[in-house]
Amino acid sequence: MSRMNEREKLLYRVQQFGFMTDDIRLFLNTHPACEEAFCALKYFMDAEKEAKEDYEKRYGALTLEGIDGCRGYEWIDGVWPWEVEE
Repeated sequence: MSRMNEREKLLYRVQQFGFMTDDIRLFLNTHPACEEAFCALKYFMDAEKEAKEDYEKRYGALTLEGIDGCRGYEWIDGVWPWEVEE
């Protein structure tokens, strides 16, 4: 992870929190009365939202919900994942 640039680090945080959110949601399917899991879900949902907002403020939308106003799809103007040089 130390070789990641700032953009990659922010995206990695979004992915980490998203994974935790999804994992806890799956857990709650089989443990619907677990208050600790609900508290954890709320925490990770908030953390994922904050990480997405931080990323989108700097680099543009990650999802349709992140589009700002009527400017359209800005991500098509940038570098595509397979164009990134390592």
